[in-house]
Amino acid sequence: MNIQTISVIDAAKNLGKHKARVFKILGRLNIETFLEKNTGARGQKIAYITLDDYERVKEYFLENNDNTEGSSLKVDIGGVFYLIQLGPEHDPGRFKLGFATNLDE
Repeated sequence: MNIQTISVIDAAKNLGKHKARVFKILGRLNIETFLEKNTGARGQKIAYITLDDYERVKEYFLENNDNTEGSSLKVDIGGVFYLIQLGPEHDPGRFKLGFATNLDE
C-alpha cells in the first residue's frame, strides 16, 4: 500500500496560507502529521500529511471562507505613530517609537 503524501509546507504554499495557520487547522480537524527526513531540507525532519487529508484542509478553507492570508481584504483601523524621547538628561539619543489605536470608537 503506497500512500501519497504532501509536506505541510507545500500544502500551505498551494493554499496561499502560512504554514502555522495550516498546522492550526490540522489540529482542529484532528489530522495527524508524520515526520520524515528530507534531503532537500538538509536532513531535517519535515511534517507530511496524506493527499486525502490535504483535500480535507482545502475544503475547510473553502467552506469557512478563511481569508486571513493571501487575500486583498484590507481593514483601516486608524491610529497615530508616536515618538517619545526617554531620559533626555541621561541618554539624549534614546527614543521609543510606537503606534496607538483607539478600537473603542
